Amino acid sequence: IRQIPHSVDTEIFVPRKKSSDFKILYVGRLIKEKGIRDLIEIARELTEINFVIAGDGPLRNEIENCGLSNVAYLGFPYVSSIFSGQEANISIIIASYIVLTFTFGLLVLESTLNEKASIRATIKGIIKNPLLLSVIFGVIFYQFQIIVPTYLSKTIQMLGASSSPTVLFAIGIFLIRKIEFNRRLLHSTIITSIKLIIIPIIFLLANIILLKNNSFQTSIIESGMPTAITVFALSQKYSLDKEIVIYSVIIGTILSAITLPILTSFIIENAPSTFSIKQK
Repeated sequence: IRQIPHSVDTEIFVPRKKSSDFKILYVGRLIKEKGIRDLIEIARELTEINFVIAGDGPLRNEIENCGLSNVAYLGFPYVSSIFSGQEANISIIIASYIVLTFTFGLLVLESTLNEKASIRATIKGIIKNPLLLSVIFGVIFYQFQIIVPTYLSKTIQMLGASSSPTVLFAIGIFLIRKIEFNRRLLHSTIITSIKLIIIPIIFLLANIILLKNNSFQTSIIESGMPTAITVFALSQKYSLDKEIVIYSVIIGTILSAITLPILTSFIIENAPSTFSIKQK
């Protein structure tokens, strides 16, 4: 008997098509037995190849701090870690929310802030929104199997990777001063409570009364997510009260560590009975 550790059956796992943007993807538990350290050593030698690592485990900090520019650590999104194998459906749901938020949501926002704003100008601003455009182009490129040149895809990846740190840096600068317990903080607390508690309850009731199946579970959990940092960028563009937005992001992130596990546990434990009511 000959043991070959970390082997791959090349008759089963073969590339479907050649691509100029070659990457090596690892998805799994970040433990020594999986050979993750061997992969990092390979990445250290093959600097011209990009490595993408997705997962969690005891070696997570070691992977995050490996100091290699050609290694990207993704981790596991919260929803994907719960509904494994449903990544495609989750992506469609999130993309749908993005389209809805940056079409109807921005239309309501702009009409509220500026009563004299023309519908034509508002629609033009919505169409030019980067998040909405990213979804549209993503669908087009996937549908027609368009391969983006390596230099362009790497540039886009660098810009995308820098967006969240830039917003977080801006939030940090804004919070240098001492947090004051004022009406803005109270306002943010009310907004966060509605976002993390009331809205998920509405989604739960809608699922139980109207849908009566398991297809809405991802949307229920997404409804209980804290306010995203993207809202801060929107507050800059539309001259909103940044202090309320920042407090909402911080309070929501802290409280979601309590509310999200409770919501998730309820969904998982009650899925057979609450979400699968038999039709008469």
